Amino acid sequence: MIPRAAAFLRSRAAPASVVLLAGAALRFLLLGARSLWHDEASCLIIASQPLAQLHSFLLRFEISPPLHSLLMHFWMPLFADPRMGLRLFSALCGAGTLAAFWSLIVRLLPERARLLALFLAAAASYWLHLAQDGRAYALLTLIVVCQARLTWELGERPTRKLWAGYAALATLGLYTHYYFALILAAHAAWLLRRRRRAPGELAACAAAHAFVAAAFLPWLGSLAVQFNAHRGDLAVGEALTFRRVCDLIGNLFFDVTYLGLLLPSWLVPAAGLALLAAFAWAGLRLARRGGEPAERRALGFLLWHPALFIALVGAAEFACGRPVTQARYFAPVAPYLYLLAALALSRP
Repeated sequence: MIPRAAAFLRSRAAPASVVLLAGAALRFLLLGARSLWHDEASCLIIASQPLAQLHSFLLRFEISPPLHSLLMHFWMPLFADPRMGLRLFSALCGAGTLAAFWSLIVRLLPERARLLALFLAAAASYWLHLAQDGRAYALLTLIVVCQARLTWELGERPTRKLWAGYAALATLGLYTHYYFALILAAHAAWLLRRRRRAPGELAACAAAHAFVAAAFLPWLGSLAVQFNAHRGDLAVGEALTFRRVCDLIGNLFFDVTYLGLLLPSWLVPAAGLALLAAFAWAGLRLARRGGEPAERRALGFLLWHPALFIALVGAAEFACGRPVTQARYFAPVAPYLYLLAALALSRP
């Protein structure tokens, strides 16, 4: 055992294991330090209703899909303190997200950028906030990371099993948060582009997305009721200007709702602007030097999803005639931006 332990400590896996364990521990630290805030209290009240009334409470008091509330309905009775039950579920999802993210890192990034990407994800206050908050965003993030892994694998080596897993996970994502539809649209467009010369795979792609649409169809009536009941609630945040995009991207690394007044007001948009510049520089560097084919494909994959997601948010805002997003709604693009940041900041 001792020689094996010594060999492990000398291996390249040891630093990643330390970061994973430290990141997981941070997600469980001081879970009960804060009192319930409004959205957590709303989640607790809805999930506490009898199962027969859960649907009507969701329609009246929420504008989100039912999966998280349904899971919490069965999860919270296991705990004497329901607040801790809510947050513990998120912390477990947050720890699971880190493990899944490491698996994605190994497949997408060259070795020089892997540890930095894992550190960014483990230490980013945005992901820490989601993992300590009793809402659906930690579950959403776990689904998004797993779905990104499946999408990449389908773009490289598609199988029926992967398509089935993709369709099932996409359905869970749509029933977790409505903004998952935007990242799903980016996945669909990416896969159609990658498999456009394989008619059999195009048919499999169409079948998988048709299954997801059919599985979500029964909830569309409830979505319409929520939309009409909470129409005034859609006026949230600010218009999606360039400054706002910088703000939202910077917030994924320096979450102001979590760190509060510790940060100067200019830091978040400045960080977002610097990251956008770093992403552009990385793309130009690879385009000029060519780079390894696998690295070019990974960069395209990572740039594609946040770019299309932001474009679709802008289209939704234009259609509604008002701001329609908040910082936490950008959870689906966080893993792509952490990976991009590590790739841009690491030297070839």
